[in-house]
Amino acid sequence: MHFTANAREDVLSRQLRLIRTLDSTPSNRGLAITGNSEYGKVASFVGAVSFLGMPPTAYPRPEGRTGVEMATLQTDPLEELYRRPGFMIRRMHQISVSVFLEETGKLRVTNRQWGILFLLTHRPGIDQTTVANLLGLDRSTTAMVVKNLEDDGLLVRSMDVRDRRRHSLQLTGSGKRLLSQLAEPARRAQARLLSVFTPRERALFLQLLDKFTREFNESTRIPINR
Repeated sequence: MHFTANAREDVLSRQLRLIRTLDSTPSNRGLAITGNSEYGKVASFVGAVSFLGMPPTAYPRPEGRTGVEMATLQTDPLEELYRRPGFMIRRMHQISVSVFLEETGKLRVTNRQWGILFLLTHRPGIDQTTVANLLGLDRSTTAMVVKNLEDDGLLVRSMDVRDRRRHSLQLTGSGKRLLSQLAEPARRAQARLLSVFTPRERALFLQLLDKFTREFNESTRIPINR
């Protein structure tokens, strides 16, 4: 449906009036959006509310957002960028890495190194190519990380007696001890990332992430071979 400029201004005016009404109604403050709702959907919903004449109590507001803030979300051009899935996923990855590094601290291990150490604990003897395929890493990155772990004495390579071109990877005693030390910091990092959700939201969040990554796995440059 398309609207003229005047019609759009009228819609925004109605939205602002509705939002101010909500802000002044104590029973409506702090209502949280549940399920799969997003701020972008709220903008459309507010428009529908203003046209359909729904009562203020029918409009749920994101937790911690005032009516004026919601109006800003609808009018700020940068919100279109900030609400794009790709932008939010990239930002989420940045936050995830930052939290992991904060928790692991002095152990000075990256999330990629931890992933390889964890993988080799449960799949000892696999080769470098298999590591890359199971973790969704490109081969050059995998080679670099494996080389660093080998130089640090955390894993060793050994030639496969059945295929001399293949080198299997094994954790050393030092690698196993380091992974054991990382167990609690890694658990804390995960707990911090999920702490913003209720138990029900956590389950839904992880379910949706799993669905998303499985659906697009084969379309990526480096699919994960589970």
